[in-house]
Amino acid sequence: MDFFIINNGFVNGEADEVAREEIVGLDEREVGENKDLSRFVFSKRVFGEKSNVPEVGVQEKSCVKRKAGFTRPVITTVVSKPEERKLPLDLNIEDLKDCQPIFDMDEDLKEVASKVLKATLKPGTISNYEGVIKDYKHFQNIHGYETCPTEQSVKHFILYLEKNAVTESYINKVKPAINLLEDLVNPGKTVFTKGVCRILDGVKNLTLERKTQVVKAPRLALETIKKMVNKVVIPCVQCPDKVNAINLRTVFRIVIVYFTFCRFDCFAHLEAADFTDNGEEIEINFRRAKNDAKHRGNTTKLVKNNTNFCPVFITRFYFSRFGFQFNGTNKDRRKVNCRLRKINNLWQPQIGGLGNSTATEHLRRLLNQLGEKSDRVTDKSAKMEGVTQMLESGATPDEVAHHGRWKTVQIVQTYKHNSDEYKIMTARKIPY
Repeated sequence: MDFFIINNGFVNGEADEVAREEIVGLDEREVGENKDLSRFVFSKRVFGEKSNVPEVGVQEKSCVKRKAGFTRPVITTVVSKPEERKLPLDLNIEDLKDCQPIFDMDEDLKEVASKVLKATLKPGTISNYEGVIKDYKHFQNIHGYETCPTEQSVKHFILYLEKNAVTESYINKVKPAINLLEDLVNPGKTVFTKGVCRILDGVKNLTLERKTQVVKAPRLALETIKKMVNKVVIPCVQCPDKVNAINLRTVFRIVIVYFTFCRFDCFAHLEAADFTDNGEEIEINFRRAKNDAKHRGNTTKLVKNNTNFCPVFITRFYFSRFGFQFNGTNKDRRKVNCRLRKINNLWQPQIGGLGNSTATEHLRRLLNQLGEKSDRVTDKSAKMEGVTQMLESGATPDEVAHHGRWKTVQIVQTYKHNSDEYKIMTARKIPY
């Protein structure tokens, strides 16, 4: 969706001043994946596109602008143009040149074609390659290349990326992204000749030379997780209102990650209604998961173990403290990964979820309070510990994969082979 700013007392000559302003209060859903709202609006829309009058048919959104050097907020209107009929990957119906005769005969088939093509691509595929394809199409437009990919334009694009020090993760998406674009706009043909592939491989090698070594997050020891529960939850069982609400939210998340092997993103989408209390166990329906392309949900069970480190007990305590309701007649659609606000001296859940960076900060702060190491610890540290502990208990890779909602055992083998215990065990098998 395109955005531009309606001139609100600023003359055209003050574009530099406007560009230094910060926009706050605009719903992020209105700008999709453009999280850096001020950069998105000003760098791509304002310069040369300011207008005093909204266009016919546009929808207005109000937001607050704080003028550089002043504390008084100025109310400004952000106007959004109606969305055009788009195909996946920022394509237009007009990009499907071979279908134009069909659309000329029946205009309504454009809408059908849009729905059909959107259904052929998994959401994960679209999100993974959309950025590269948009960049390539923009590059084609700037340099006057035709819509369909050509060998020259792809070579030019790859060399341009290397000139700008492209990252390894980005360059690895170039070929599959452009192949996907070819399948949609020019099926049966490819521009990736030996010459193009040779240039692409050369750039990939250069990105590896630039890449800094990534130090992976350490595991969060099971005993440390139990210590978190014993220090935060257990002392407040009889008086839940006295529990440190922020630490409780952290402990609950880590316990769920440890027992279900979920990613932070999967946890962040969980609502109270996704938890069903069946007495001896609690069922969690993960609304979204990396391996669930259609987002139909995957379920995992939490079972009682009659200890302080019981996921069923901890989940019930968390729901009771913050007033969440398990799945039932009334669907509680509040996110369990909630933001908190103190109201009448009591921390209460609010609409909206907690971000990953803030969650990690709170986790490390809690570990420091307990005298534990926190360097590079993230939610994944608890996931790694959960997978490793289940393997060490004698569970088969198939059982671990099933519990973790993975389609194959390959990811389980990766966790196993990267563990210190496995490396020590194999090292001891060398004869001496």
